Amino acid sequence: MEVYLELIPQDGHLGPMQVMHWAARVGSDSSSVCYEFECEGVQIGASTTCDHGFKIETRPLGRTEKSHLQIRAWAKQFGRMHSYNVAGSDFGGRNCQDFTQEMCGFLGVGTSQLPVRQARQVEAVAGGAVLAAGALAVGGGLLVRYLTEPAKDGVQWMWGDAGTVLPSMAQLNPIRWSGKQSMQATIGDLEAHLGTASEWRPVLLHGHAGASTPASRPNLAAAIAHLRELSEAT
Repeated sequence: MEVYLELIPQDGHLGPMQVMHWAARVGSDSSSVCYEFECEGVQIGASTTCDHGFKIETRPLGRTEKSHLQIRAWAKQFGRMHSYNVAGSDFGGRNCQDFTQEMCGFLGVGTSQLPVRQARQVEAVAGGAVLAAGALAVGGGLLVRYLTEPAKDGVQWMWGDAGTVLPSMAQLNPIRWSGKQSMQATIGDLEAHLGTASEWRPVLLHGHAGASTPASRPNLAAAIAHLRELSEAT
């Protein structure tokens, strides 16, 4: 069966670009199926659930030998394993672009023809400048993240290896950072990723104990230990 990428414009904007929802369509006739991942989880049907009346662009990606029964089972398993997060895999969750990319790997069509993810395009185009309003709208959901001034009672964190286009600029993109919260809440966030594929990813911590620049730790365990030490010292 033929596999297609559907680029579905949304009402929101990411920097200067209109936000694009990604979906994978399998089949080329009236029985084709659209597979997607949104805030309500995995969606499977004849058409996207995120059609806002804009023109949808369709790009051919190749052919797959997988059946719809196999694809449906894979998609349902993906939905059970991952929670939706608008910022995607750079912040521990998954979004529509992660889902489509991973599905392409499962279908055996490769990912080289997929566009660069929009958050990374903005980082490249803007040279890492903070988005004007610090806001990202995707699929009707609004995420507002501000990289605030450091303060003794608040911590923010992000993955230290986020941003493959301009890694050094990713720190200036507010959607990559968690909200400002207590050390204990941050420890809880990090502990949720122990035992997952992200366990050995580096972590950046910002705002703890009045620090003016983000502190880097090589993995989750080191970041958690660092925060516990700071918590015990206060």
